[in-house]
Amino acid sequence: MQQIWDDIWAFFSDPIGFIQTNWATVAVFFRLVLTLVILFVAYVIVVRVARRSLKAVGMGPEATGGVRLIVRVIFFIIALLSIVGNLDTDTGTLLSITTVFGTAIGLAFSTSLSNIVSGLYVLFSRPFKVGDYIKIGGYEGIVREITLNYTAILLADETRQLIPNNKVVSGEITNYRIRLEDYVETGSEESSARGRLGSALGTIRDLATVKEAYRYTFDLTFDLTHDHNRIVADFEDVFDKWEERFVARPNFMVWSKGKGSVTYRLAFIVEKPKDIMDLSSGFMRDLIQVVYDKSA
Repeated sequence: MQQIWDDIWAFFSDPIGFIQTNWATVAVFFRLVLTLVILFVAYVIVVRVARRSLKAVGMGPEATGGVRLIVRVIFFIIALLSIVGNLDTDTGTLLSITTVFGTAIGLAFSTSLSNIVSGLYVLFSRPFKVGDYIKIGGYEGIVREITLNYTAILLADETRQLIPNNKVVSGEITNYRIRLEDYVETGSEESSARGRLGSALGTIRDLATVKEAYRYTFDLTFDLTHDHNRIVADFEDVFDKWEERFVARPNFMVWSKGKGSVTYRLAFIVEKPKDIMDLSSGFMRDLIQVVYDKSA
């Protein structure tokens, strides 16, 4: 430690003499500083280019933070290797340091690295984006944030749920967002096979100002003791009441039939994902209430 202070004092006392006397050490220092400056400038340029490229291909702002972190880690490793290399460390020592460093990171952050890889997959495959209404496993809600480690969704009860990205990738994902153009085209082809769920297409075709919307589906099951012809009529009455609140008239179809029950799948379309949270509960309540009130 005393030697370091002596060198500093000698440098400030006679800078030129110190440089001439210790040129080899000073040259290594300047070479190292120059390398780090170049790496920093390259890092800034790469981050800016990556940000613009992501924006150009339509990637959301959620991708920027993830890419910046990856670039930062890469440049940190390069900088570390440059420092070790400029200190004239032999190859064996350099490989040992690199191996120990990599092993330590792998052991300490194995779960995090798994989430990061999964996060990159989510960011670039884009099964959903911020603002979409989705269902992942047993959770459904509006996507609020996508990071390299987790996806945050806002549940219907205003709870913010953080889902690790490795579970996002391995789980089943339902995205309720639709492009109305695609829905009209595919719906027209499948409407005869899919039954009543295609009947809203005539209304949707007139909505030129709406490019994307959200089509939410849910199931209601009633036992066979009910009059199912009356249930169908009750559904239509509720649809009449709610039609103006949706992009198109709600729809339903018989989804499955068990030994003692029939399951109906109902669907409605809204412009905003928040509308699903605001309207679905009341819509379901009216459907259930009208059936059981008349049964009573």
